Amino acid sequence: MRIPVKSERDAFLLAYGIAAVVGAAVVLGVVAGALYGLVLFAGVVIGALSVGAAQQGPGPSTARPRGRGGCAGPTPHAIGCS
Repeated sequence: MRIPVKSERDAFLLAYGIAAVVGAAVVLGVVAGALYGLVLFAGVVIGALSVGAAQQGPGPSTARPRGRGGCAGPTPHAIGCS
């Protein structure tokens, strides 16, 4: 699992962003109706999850060493090295 924050500044921005979305959803829910506020909140959550999933890089199972990087050690006759 990827950690979403790398610094204290990122943590504060995430907290302020969450507070802004919840506040906007509550205000919209009071003014226009509870269903509109719920739809706004659900849309933002789904959007954030999809952006987060799209930004994740390949997992460790797909990472492969380049060239002879894994074969350059003290045992060059290991399996897969030529």
